[in-house]
Amino acid sequence: MSLALAAASVLALAPGNACAQTAVVTDGHIHRIDPQTDALMPAPVKTLKRRVLHAYRAGEDGGTFRFQDVRYELEPGTMVVLGCYGESKAAGARWPRVAVFEGGLRVTSEQGAPGAVSNGAGMAHAMSRAAMTFTATADGYHGLRVQKSRSAPGKLQVTPYAGPRKGTCRYVTGSASLDAEEDRALYDGRRD
Repeated sequence: MSLALAAASVLALAPGNACAQTAVVTDGHIHRIDPQTDALMPAPVKTLKRRVLHAYRAGEDGGTFRFQDVRYELEPGTMVVLGCYGESKAAGARWPRVAVFEGGLRVTSEQGAPGAVSNGAGMAHAMSRAAMTFTATADGYHGLRVQKSRSAPGKLQVTPYAGPRKGTCRYVTGSASLDAEEDRALYDGRRD
């Protein structure tokens, strides 16, 4: 999938424009990816924009940004696009969502201010807007693995685009592994 097509599909998932248009880099280096050449722009950015064809990659030291009230910490080389999500179609998209194309990141959200990660395999965020820290990794746009400490309170809400019952939310205490190319999903280590 081309970067332009993938970025456009990420933004198309958002039913409205009620969430923030930008995120602020707070640590490390994050570069915009040139949509024509897929090459990194030479200078790191201070602000990430939620726009079609605005994809970003963390530098060798990784990078951290705040998108609304959610902290996203990117591992070196992680590629992302900003988007939004909503809890219902009627409420519209009001919460931050980061599509991860490859690499890994840590998401830290505060009570009442959830943040999600997604790609072509599914979407995950803290259930019931709970304060939570979880990690997400992707080997490509069609695979997503999310994990939180089992001992931490709360559950991850995972909406799969892979495996049986696509689009039906699952509530996991520890981890989910989704693969859209193999049409496979595991929740807390078990097949769906």
